[in-house]
Amino acid sequence: MRLYLAGADSSGDHWALDGLENLAFLVSYWYILHGKGWNVIKYSLERGIPLFLDSGAFSAMTLGAKIDIDEYIEFCRRHGDKFEVIASLDVIGDWKKTKINHDKMRQAGINSIPTFHVREPFDFLCELLESNDYIALGVAGMQRRRRAIIAWLTKCFKLRKEIRPDCRFHGFALTSSQIIRFFPWHSIDSSTWINARRFGNIIVREQDGFRQIGRHQRWQLKQYYGIPSGIFVPRKASTCAYNALLKHNAGVMIEWTQSLTQHE
Repeated sequence: MRLYLAGADSSGDHWALDGLENLAFLVSYWYILHGKGWNVIKYSLERGIPLFLDSGAFSAMTLGAKIDIDEYIEFCRRHGDKFEVIASLDVIGDWKKTKINHDKMRQAGINSIPTFHVREPFDFLCELLESNDYIALGVAGMQRRRRAIIAWLTKCFKLRKEIRPDCRFHGFALTSSQIIRFFPWHSIDSSTWINARRFGNIIVREQDGFRQIGRHQRWQLKQYYGIPSGIFVPRKASTCAYNALLKHNAGVMIEWTQSLTQHE
């Protein structure tokens, strides 16, 4: 299973991860449009790090903005060789427009992958399975409803097994180790590692996954995980002070997801 680390394009924290093995990044076209992301692309290309291009449709939607499909296609034509995976421009909440965009990108010669979102008709997923060997699944808006997501994912994977068992699934913005562990993903992306800077959280490995430890839980580090509580960074620390914590978090997540490769 490949983990693409998301969020480096907006935070610039990719520099903190020098030396980590099996690095891979997700970058958003939306951030590229706004002058971010190129540093991550350059950094990755120089080091042979795989890149996943997301359209940034969710970011645009939350801001009430739109992404032009023709401009996105032109960008993919010019820079598509830099990415090992390109996501089609999806329209969250309108699967018909998502299909139109995906078909248009394929007709333009872009080998992009479509996204099937929660609450969309499963007939659409069946159609995608018949004509695609790599599909992304999105749970935007339902991240906190874990039971509902698991039920939805169970149906998605069941249909895949029935229609096209060799189709690969990518999970967009998955942060639950339970969901990651339960299903045979080909790839996922997550920005959880950046919570080191956002909230000071430390990610620790557990037998069946990983969990985040916040500052108020620091006593658990030494008692349960044998990690000195001094690894926590003060709230007003400098940017550089967080680098070791970011690298630790990313390393734990990458190592764990790599251990699940045989699960697929």
